[in-house]
Amino acid sequence: MNTTATTPILERLSALGDETRTRILALLERSEMTVSELCSVLQIAQPNISRHLKTLTSEGWIEATIGAFETNAESLEAVKNASELVCDEFRLRHSQDQLEIDGSLLLKGIGRGD
Repeated sequence: MNTTATTPILERLSALGDETRTRILALLERSEMTVSELCSVLQIAQPNISRHLKTLTSEGWIEATIGAFETNAESLEAVKNASELVCDEFRLRHSQDQLEIDGSLLLKGIGRGD
């Protein structure tokens, strides 16, 4: 896999490594919300919510609108596409590894049903 191409994806995904940020993103996916509404729903102080919103905004996961925040639909679609690419790469590598294992076992005479 080309690690240079995946680095920006991994950097963006790392913003979702915090449970609070994933909760915020899930809430904003349903509906636009203000900072006050997020504080109330999540029971988290405003400075902490603002810090998480800043991270999500800077990584392109959400967008600020007048008085509220909403998810960035293009970012969510990019995650879907990236996750499909990662899964495809995993399946490809797994199948190649399995072929190598099967070939080694056959050479050793293991697994022939003897």
